[in-house]
Amino acid sequence: MNFSVNKNSPNKDMAMEFMRFLISSKELENMASVKRLITTSKDLSLDNIYAALGNVPKERIICSIDANINDNAIKQFRYAAHHVLMGDMTVDEAVEMFGKLEE
Repeated sequence: MNFSVNKNSPNKDMAMEFMRFLISSKELENMASVKRLITTSKDLSLDNIYAALGNVPKERIICSIDANINDNAIKQFRYAAHHVLMGDMTVDEAVEMFGKLEE
């Protein structure tokens, strides 16, 4: 969803480097493989379960966000997580407002 680093962190450079490491294609593939999930990386060839999906033409791929087919629970979760991460609301406020949050 979102990664963040405190701008006043004494270890900001190290945290930023760790984030770069996490979003590398190799690590995305590794995390997906360990969790048995489809990777967010574009290269699906490294996973024998999902490799066949790598041959799907780009024009046949639909992003759920672009198609606006996310269900309300996902929208509520993403909205709440974003506002908690941005400091606009606390976790307790987000939990209390869950199901009533507006985009």
